[in-house]
Amino acid sequence: AERREADLRMAELRLATERRYRNLAEAVPHVVWTAKPDDSIDYVNRRFYELTGLPSMTDGLRWDAIIHPEDQARCMADWQSALGSGDMLELECRLQCASGEYRWHLCPAAPQRSPDGQIIGRIGTFTDIDEQKRFASVLAEFRGTLDAVLDAVIIFDPNGLGIQYVNQGAAALLECPPSELVGRPAQEVLGDIGERQLRDLLDGLRGDQPVCTLETGF
Repeated sequence: AERREADLRMAELRLATERRYRNLAEAVPHVVWTAKPDDSIDYVNRRFYELTGLPSMTDGLRWDAIIHPEDQARCMADWQSALGSGDMLELECRLQCASGEYRWHLCPAAPQRSPDGQIIGRIGTFTDIDEQKRFASVLAEFRGTLDAVLDAVIIFDPNGLGIQYVNQGAAALLECPPSELVGRPAQEVLGDIGERQLRDLLDGLRGDQPVCTLETGF
């Protein structure tokens, strides 16, 4: 009787934990999913259906139905490799959205293990990185041109203000290698230009102002 009561308490605890987890998963802006040890999908949050436009269902759901045909073979090979090794999976692929367009997503998946180390499932997410991929593609295309320019060129994120690229001219002006500049807040390298002033200038560019000019000292 005591054993059955203990098992019942454990079952109730697992159920309560699962409910809390799923409530949290429904609140996040990314796709969240879980799979059984046999690779079958047993849960996706509502964001998945908003993204794909597919009807609400999990039985028979397969990722290759929404992965871009050019990415399927690579993704399936990486997935099978992770299943065999039990390792963390992290890949990038294009997923078909409800509009019909394909957008790049970061798709990590981690194994869920029992107390004795056995894999009892997997949990993963899909995060949209399409804008970052497009930026990287454009930057790669023009990197050679920008590096040949003698003037200083600095590209930074207009929202977080983090530096994403500096050319050789900027590195020479700032007397710092590009590897040590990328990722730093732009206002840290723009002399006496503070964050508030920089954001005010960027606000003008979001309107009708095509160019802004600032003066600073280095």
